[in-house]
Amino acid sequence: MVNVLQYSKKAQIEMIEMIMIMVVVVILLLVAVFFYFKFYAVSISKSGEQLTQQEAEVLLTSITSMPELQCSLESENKFCIDLYKVSAFRSLVNDPNDRSGMQYYSNIFKNKGIVIKSIYPNSNNGECPSQLVEYPVSCNTWIIYTPGKAQSYTKKPLISTIVSLYHPITKQYGVGKIIIEAYS
Repeated sequence: MVNVLQYSKKAQIEMIEMIMIMVVVVILLLVAVFFYFKFYAVSISKSGEQLTQQEAEVLLTSITSMPELQCSLESENKFCIDLYKVSAFRSLVNDPNDRSGMQYYSNIFKNKGIVIKSIYPNSNNGECPSQLVEYPVSCNTWIIYTPGKAQSYTKKPLISTIVSLYHPITKQYGVGKIIIEAYS
């Protein structure tokens, strides 16, 4: 009889040891899974940022060659942005009556804002009006496109490039830059 009680207590102790080892193993597995998914989430975030950067680079190169904005002198395309076309393009993209134009360009630009800033010859700050005025003007910023719900998002500049700006009325050139901003 004493032998049976001794074996019973020994079995209980071994069972408790096994349960404790299983608890420790499960906790270690949970910690490992947590860190794995944490690093995986960071990896996905970095991939998303890289993809956004690549999309901005593609968009930047396509904007500089868009016939809607590009200069053309005597039926020959030049590597510059026509400010008269910029004014017309802003009206087209932001016209609430023309939903097809807005929708077409919102599909192209997605969540990226497009801004053209004049660097030279004027040093004035401010957004330019919709109509084209004498050049150099008293402003230096043309906001081409802003995503629909931009007020609730934060923006950050992604990429920019220097571009030649042409004013067709005065036939003067200036230096500016196109800035692509990401809204997230």
